Amino acid sequence: MSFRNLTDDELEELKDEFVQYLVANGVDADLWEQYKKDETEKAELFVQQFSNVVLQKSLEKVEYLEHRTPSDLKLFYCGKEGIDLIALKSSVVDLTNMAEFNPEDFKNIEIFKASKPYTKNREVELFELTEKGCQITSHMLYDLLKQMV
Repeated sequence: MSFRNLTDDELEELKDEFVQYLVANGVDADLWEQYKKDETEKAELFVQQFSNVVLQKSLEKVEYLEHRTPSDLKLFYCGKEGIDLIALKSSVVDLTNMAEFNPEDFKNIEIFKASKPYTKNREVELFELTEKGCQITSHMLYDLLKQMV
């Protein structure tokens, strides 16, 4: 499975790990420079493989995602076998700033709940959600809303 290549900034932050990855694959500094200069496809393949390892490991740790717009708030619990959704929808209340909510606002908010098993590999589905704008988040808001629905 292939996700995306890490950006230059992400690779820079993981420079030590990338060097270790190259060494573990028999690529020293001189050979890496040669690949970058003369065999760019081979260099790109190492970056792609390293990116996949990093993203796979990161996505394995994800438990909660959220996606916010002024009219929608979607909170996901990403279990091992499936994903649970709590969604809020409103045409009146701005759902991007829940800190300013008051109890009256809830009269203008619809709350939905759903669950589904993964139809693809778990990490692939989570990656697709992040590519569509979901952000990794904590359990706090999800847990609070779960008690309400």
